[in-house]
Amino acid sequence: MPAIIALVPPDATKAPRRMDSTPLNPKGRELRRMEREGTERIHAALEKWGRSLFRGVTAETVALITARLDDPEYSKPLRDVLIAFLQDTANAGAEFGRKQVEQVFMGVKRTPVLDAGAVDWTAANLEALEWALEYGYQLIKGITDATRLQIANEIRYFIDNSITINQLRDRLMESNLFSLVRAESIAITEVTRAYQQGSLAAWRRSGVVQGKEVQTATDELVCPICAPKSGKVFRLDDPRGDAPFHPRCRCWSTPVVIGDDAEFSEEVL
Repeated sequence: MPAIIALVPPDATKAPRRMDSTPLNPKGRELRRMEREGTERIHAALEKWGRSLFRGVTAETVALITARLDDPEYSKPLRDVLIAFLQDTANAGAEFGRKQVEQVFMGVKRTPVLDAGAVDWTAANLEALEWALEYGYQLIKGITDATRLQIANEIRYFIDNSITINQLRDRLMESNLFSLVRAESIAITEVTRAYQQGSLAAWRRSGVVQGKEVQTATDELVCPICAPKSGKVFRLDDPRGDAPFHPRCRCWSTPVVIGDDAEFSEEVL
């Protein structure tokens, strides 16, 4: 199904008219490129983080591994990579959101808010960058907490089975914690999230976008979590309409301008 933008003509009072706007579909080469580049950057940072946690650790000082998880000196390089990745992606999303609004309203009369210079698009980019900075700290905390649980389990295995510290290090470095698979999962999920948040920043700044319509690939690969949301229209500030809806989610949404009597999705999904 082609991506769509919902648009209400200036004199409309009914539900939005759909316009075929396939070029405004953000799924495609740009997002896949950001996922690939993000995977490489995050994987390198994860491996570096893992090696630093073990540096100089012996069987007698194995507790240092978990203690270092809370030390900013060890987590900062990974955090900086994540924040830079999120900012790059959110900024791209804000630029795309601007293009969506400008293309949809180009030539439409009586939209003075979109007159030249009327919209501060720079503010949208700044909002996207600020979101990425704030969310980056939440993301590194989530990654650290999940890592801590698995490392604690491995340390218990180390103690109970009397394996060497080198064997413990190998088990952890070969696990999913610092793997390409984990990096890819983070990259795919967070590209979806950051691009969405960047677009939302632009839509809010436009002053004309009031909602968002969830889009999926609408094929047999769409999961049971995302399928019920496909085509649903949510208010712009309703987080239920913000992808990702699960890890590795690649859903997206398109901006909606609606009349007073148009209906938003109020059902629980």
